[in-house]
Amino acid sequence: MQLTWTPALSVGNEEIDKQHIALFGFFGDFVEGCSKGEAKETLIELHDRLKDYVEHHFQAEEALMHQTNFPDLDLHRRKHQSFRERLAEIRQQISNQGPTLMNIIQTNKALVSWLVQHVQDLDQTFGEYLKE
Repeated sequence: MQLTWTPALSVGNEEIDKQHIALFGFFGDFVEGCSKGEAKETLIELHDRLKDYVEHHFQAEEALMHQTNFPDLDLHRRKHQSFRERLAEIRQQISNQGPTLMNIIQTNKALVSWLVQHVQDLDQTFGEYLKE
């Protein structure tokens, strides 16, 4: 499954939009690696990239929400923390067992869910707030 960022997903902040584009790109690289038979290697690379980038992105997004007095900031913080924990759980499994098919499926599911539900739904609410 390929997910692509489009301008319709813009929240109206250049920095956040660039970060979302990068996250979609990470997922695209993962899907491409899987299609080339390099799923296990790509999985490790993806988690390495996501570990720091997600933290950087969430901090930037939450700071902007705080600056603009976004009323759903606490909800976003909880969702962000939940995603951090899910990625950490999968990373721990990879560390303990090495990359497995189950880790690949879990990562794919977590990212698709995140990109679709969070970026396309919750972050769009923030985008509408910024436009007001």
